[in-house]
Amino acid sequence: MNRLRRVSEEDKHTLAPALHICGGHSAAGAVRQALQAITSNPEAPILISDMIENAGPLDLLDMPDERLDWFGGIGMPLAAYLGMEGDGQVLETWKSFWARIDGWTGPVVIWTSRRNAANWSLRLVLARRIDTARPVHVVDVGRPDVAGTVWSDIGDLRPDTLILHAAHMETGSLGLHHHYERLIAGGGALRIVADGKISPAGLEGLDARILSGLTQDWTRLVRHAAAIPGAFSAGGYRDLPYPWLLWRLSELERLGRIERRGGGFDPAFRENPLGGEVRLTGS
Repeated sequence: MNRLRRVSEEDKHTLAPALHICGGHSAAGAVRQALQAITSNPEAPILISDMIENAGPLDLLDMPDERLDWFGGIGMPLAAYLGMEGDGQVLETWKSFWARIDGWTGPVVIWTSRRNAANWSLRLVLARRIDTARPVHVVDVGRPDVAGTVWSDIGDLRPDTLILHAAHMETGSLGLHHHYERLIAGGGALRIVADGKISPAGLEGLDARILSGLTQDWTRLVRHAAAIPGAFSAGGYRDLPYPWLLWRLSELERLGRIERRGGGFDPAFRENPLGGEVRLTGS
């Protein structure tokens, strides 16, 4: 319990009535447990984005119709890979998220990691959208903690670890507009984190990352996926969102660059989409 007292009473008054924004369901679960331990409001509202925020042009992230058109333009059937019932549900989910942001008049707490490209992308757009409208606070688990550890996924943290990070919330202006403008100019299909910086990445380079390590010998797909840089490797930055990875694997097979036996990459294989084996196509 000594750890819990590191969060000041002022911080508790900020955390309890705020709208808490998280990048995914696992992160939201960790945040909810932490809030239950340190505030008097165990039902504090938590808003989950979970919309592969580092994919597509950054300036379209809070423009649902235009963003969905962008995914259609690159040939990705987004609803299928998000497990949703058509484009209408995708749009409804995205519009509901931004409507909740716009309609909230109280303080906002963004739970994020600068080591996570999707988190970083969402934080940039939130900074542009709400920076001058209401109090904004940021809990960034991507900063080194007292042990020098950084985290890329809030969902990996225990509540007591999150509480320690919450004791060092950033407040006031987010001050991220220069990063936003740089990434707008950079384009790219995805944004990735490398050497502590977020940068745009093109489709060809991302596919090369997925293909890295494959040979013409069969290998278990789940083992290969775990070794893809920035995907599922331990301590990875998770720059390749799961729906994106499944889509690109399916496209690389369709284009004849890889072969598969057993399992499947597409959403039809809901229970085990990374099942079976994979190899580079022989010459």
